Amino acid sequence: MTTDRIELAKETLKTHKENMRKTLEHRLQAAINQNDENLLHLLEAEMREHSQYSQPSAVKVDFFSFIRNTMTINHPKMER
Repeated sequence: MTTDRIELAKETLKTHKENMRKTLEHRLQAAINQNDENLLHLLEAEMREHSQYSQPSAVKVDFFSFIRNTMTINHPKMER
């Protein structure tokens, strides 16, 4: 592969991951708005699966904490 093709492949992968992240965030927000804890757990598992090798664990934990805090603020009955 030439350097240009390698860079194009890297950029394509980066764009794909960003699109997946945006889609998952949208689905997570929909689950929060619908107060659907089962869907939220499934989406959290999906996020962990997709981000297993792409982000440090601390980032993933912080994101899940953010989601749980958002749920608690928006839907106090879902407090854990």
